[in-house]
Amino acid sequence: AVSVPPFLDAPVALIWDAATSTMLCRLLGHTGAILAGRVFHAGNRVLTASMDGTAVVWELRTCSEVRRFIHPGGVTEAAVLDDGAIVATIAETCGLTFWCVFSGEGRRLNVAADSGRLVPIPGGKLVAVW
Repeated sequence: AVSVPPFLDAPVALIWDAATSTMLCRLLGHTGAILAGRVFHAGNRVLTASMDGTAVVWELRTCSEVRRFIHPGGVTEAAVLDDGAIVATIAETCGLTFWCVFSGEGRRLNVAADSGRLVPIPGGKLVAVW
């Protein structure tokens, strides 16, 4: 199992093998505090959300950045939907956005929210709680 323990005051996420308590890699690239870290269902990627206004998809095998999603404000929450082709974020100034991991294109919903929880459920659906 892999866990992502983000440290609220540091722009780094550490990836651990929970079975052996071994650190696998450090994900460096954010410039603000990381508020969320989500593992893709296949276990091969991680999504991080940061107060620097970005959400980043990371490849665990190489510990490298795959895609960066830019927001006009700090990103407070993130979720990975089903097969990992779509991720969702909540940002301080733009609310809820769905992103295509492959193209990088985003679709913002007209939802006035700057914080909350995103809970993915099977079938590509998402529960957003404010």
